Amino acid sequence: MTAREGSRVSRRRARNREAMLDVAEQMFTADGYDTVRIEQIAEAADVSVGSVYTHFGNKDGLVLATAERVFDRIHDYLEVAYSASDVPIEQVVATGSAYLNLLLDYPFLVRFMTSGFPMPSQDDVALRMKQRIEELLSYLENRIEAAIDAGQAKRVDSAYFARFLLGSWNGVVALSLLGDAFRLPRDEVADCLYQARQIIIDGLCTPAYLDHEGHATFALPRVPRPPSESE
Repeated sequence: MTAREGSRVSRRRARNREAMLDVAEQMFTADGYDTVRIEQIAEAADVSVGSVYTHFGNKDGLVLATAERVFDRIHDYLEVAYSASDVPIEQVVATGSAYLNLLLDYPFLVRFMTSGFPMPSQDDVALRMKQRIEELLSYLENRIEAAIDAGQAKRVDSAYFARFLLGSWNGVVALSLLGDAFRLPRDEVADCLYQARQIIIDGLCTPAYLDHEGHATFALPRVPRPPSESE
């Protein structure tokens, strides 16, 4: 095989891999882990069943690879949040907004974190998933601690508070995926959580950062989404 032929084969393999991950993300989000079959993913991605096994080993491997691809984008979202302000309490707000954008852009992540998808502890990819979740929590904890140290936030347990915030965001988005009783359009999910954000931040701020009606004196903007890889 010539170098040009080898390069063409590599590009085709990369395209097939991305196609399988795209389909897997859509199907696992819509139907959950147990319902989706490898054969369905192969057919929708227009590849052979053997290709799925060659690239990912089994369905668990495909789930984890799909999750890892989503987690790769967390840095982009947090970077937008961090650049939104250099004031710690505002960075707490921005981080929550950025995480909400991530969940709404990639609802697979909600399914993965709340629906009991397989994540065996001995698997290297699964360990990376765990580390990335811990990094996200640690980032928010550090912003909360910085706001406390700056006298902008009341003294709370930052680890508990970070878990509450991220868990709440996951929970509301997860409910919206369950069915008609809880389903909301993307904009309404965002509105629901931005209202909650206002209430939470008003309760977190120290009196010096509240107006006479008990609301935060700084703006709580909606943090923009980072550009997609295709833009």
